[in-house]
Amino acid sequence: MEWQDITDDLILEMLQSPKRVTDGLSLPKDTKQNFSQFCKLEDADQRLFRVVVRQNLLKRSDFSCMLILTSPVTKELHLARYNGNTHPHTNKLERDRFQNQFHKHQTTERYIKRGFRPDGFALPTDDYNDLHGALRQLFKDCNISSDANDWDLSRQMRLT
Repeated sequence: MEWQDITDDLILEMLQSPKRVTDGLSLPKDTKQNFSQFCKLEDADQRLFRVVVRQNLLKRSDFSCMLILTSPVTKELHLARYNGNTHPHTNKLERDRFQNQFHKHQTTERYIKRGFRPDGFALPTDDYNDLHGALRQLFKDCNISSDANDWDLSRQMRLT
C-alpha cells in the first residue's frame, strides 16, 4: 500500500480496527534527555502497527505517543500522534495556529495529497495532561485491546 492510495475512510478504518499487542515492550532507549519505548500490534486484517512513546526527562510535558502503521514494503505511516504542550503548532493547510497546548495529530488524506507531513494536522485537546494520560487516550481512541492498557510506563520511566 502506497501512501497516495490512503483515503480518509481507510485511515478511519485503521484507527478504529481492534488491535492487540503481539510483542511485549521493547527494551527502553534511555539517553540523558529522552526515554523511548515501543510495542508491536496487529489487527484482524493482519496489518502491523507500533505504539511508540517518547518522554523528555528534563521537561515532563514534552512527550509524544504514536500509533504507527508499519509495512515491510513502504515507509512507516504515523496514523495518530499525541503530543505535550511545549511547542506551538500550525496546521499548514488551514493556517490556524495554537500555542503550547496538548494536541492530537492525525493523518489525513488531504495532507498526503498536498505533499505535507501526513500527520501534520492537529487539534488542541483537554483529553490528557501527561504522557500516561495521552497513552491511555491513544489506546481508547485507536481501539487497542484492554490488555495493552496494562502497559505501565510509570514503573519504568525515570521522570524528573
